[in-house]
Amino acid sequence: MKRHRTAFVFQPRTAFAVFVVLTLVLPRQISAQHIVNPNELTPTLYELLDSEWAGLMRESPEWATGIGYPGENDRWSDISEEGNIRRRDQMSEFLGTLELGNRINYLDDDDSRLDYEFARRWASDALDGYRFHDELLPISQIYGVQLDIPSTLDRQPHKSVQDYQDIFSRLSAIPTLIEQTIVLMQHGIDRKITQPKIIMRDVPEQILELIPPDSVRTPLLSAFYDLPESLPATTRLEL
Repeated sequence: MKRHRTAFVFQPRTAFAVFVVLTLVLPRQISAQHIVNPNELTPTLYELLDSEWAGLMRESPEWATGIGYPGENDRWSDISEEGNIRRRDQMSEFLGTLELGNRINYLDDDDSRLDYEFARRWASDALDGYRFHDELLPISQIYGVQLDIPSTLDRQPHKSVQDYQDIFSRLSAIPTLIEQTIVLMQHGIDRKITQPKIIMRDVPEQILELIPPDSVRTPLLSAFYDLPESLPATTRLEL
C-alpha cells in the first residue's frame, strides 16, 4: 500500500518560516536578557536556538542562499542516506537538549515559554518525518531538484569573482545531487513509499524546461547571460 505524505526536506517550507519568525527573529529583541552562566552544563534557550540555526544553515545551503545567509553558497544539501541519518541524529539531540533545558532554566517568562513550545513542536514534527521516511519522497511538482536547483541558482549572488566560483562549484555538484535523489526514490519504490500519480503530473515538463533545444539558454546558466560590470574585464571574457 502506498504512503502519500509530503516529504520533510530541509528547505524553506512553511514550518521553517514559522520557526524562524517566532523562535529566531523575534527573540533577538530580548535575547540580551538571557545571560549564559559559564558554569552551567545546559545552554540557555537562545544559545541553543542560535546553535541550531547555524547548524540548519550548514545542512541546508539552498535555504541559506535564499535568505542571504553568507558562506554556504557553494554547496547543495547532502541528501544521501548518511546525510539523512546525520540530520535525524542532530535533530534528536537538539530536541533532547531542548527538553532538558526546559526542566532546568528555560521557562522564566512568557516569551521564552512561547519560543520553547514552537521550537519543541518543530523539532518533534521533523523527527516524525524521519519516522515515516518522508526523505524517500524527494520530488513532487512543488518541490525537488528540478525546482530547487534553478531557483537557488537564480537567487544566488553573482556580483564578485567569489560568487561565480560558488556558482561553478554548485553546477559541478549537480550530478551528485541528482544521483542522491534517484537513490532515494529507488529506495522508496523498494519499500512501496511513493507519491500518487497526480502529485508527479507536472514533473516531466519541469525537467524539460531545464534542457531547451539551445542548451546555452538553460535557466541553470542565467547568471552568465548578463555579467556584472563589477567583474574584471578579463574575468568576464573567461566566463
